[in-house]
Amino acid sequence: MSTGYSLSAVAYHKVLLHATKYAHSDICGLLLGPSGSTNVVDAIPLLHHWTALSPMMEAGLELAEVYVKTKGWDILGFYEARKGMDENTISGTGKQAALAIVKNNGGKGLVLVVDNTNIAVDDTPFIPYLPAGSNAFEPRIFSSIVTLADPSACTAEHYKSLVKRKEHEKLSDFDDHLEGISKDWLRNDSVQIL
Repeated sequence: MSTGYSLSAVAYHKVLLHATKYAHSDICGLLLGPSGSTNVVDAIPLLHHWTALSPMMEAGLELAEVYVKTKGWDILGFYEARKGMDENTISGTGKQAALAIVKNNGGKGLVLVVDNTNIAVDDTPFIPYLPAGSNAFEPRIFSSIVTLADPSACTAEHYKSLVKRKEHEKLSDFDDHLEGISKDWLRNDSVQIL
């Protein structure tokens, strides 16, 4: 039986803005929500340089986990975007990170892979994956797994307005924080999505 997820406009657009800011790189991040729920209410942009399993990824994950717990939330999933237009599957590193999340969530977890061909059109810009067995993920149809919490704010038009206002340039991930410690990669409060 499949677990259904709700995706907020904030999480939806943070993922897309992260992919937009670093379109030349693979990127990854975390999907967050209240403990015990399947409501993805926020996202933490994690990496754009060190996307392989590395000490940087481990450090970022540990810091994010501490932050998430202070909010009373859990890490519900993982997201990534690949730099190639036709790369729409989970990377090996993404799979390993997602498996760790699933293990910590009692077998549940959502992976969103950005579909680069649909990022700026009124079509689903994500391919969702759910656990399928002990060491695999299976792609699903977005509308059968994910419900948009605010569909009117999750449109290509709204995304394009955010890019026009250069909101993606304000967004920071853990790699950015390592280059300038004043960058707030956990909250990204300077990014105005709604």
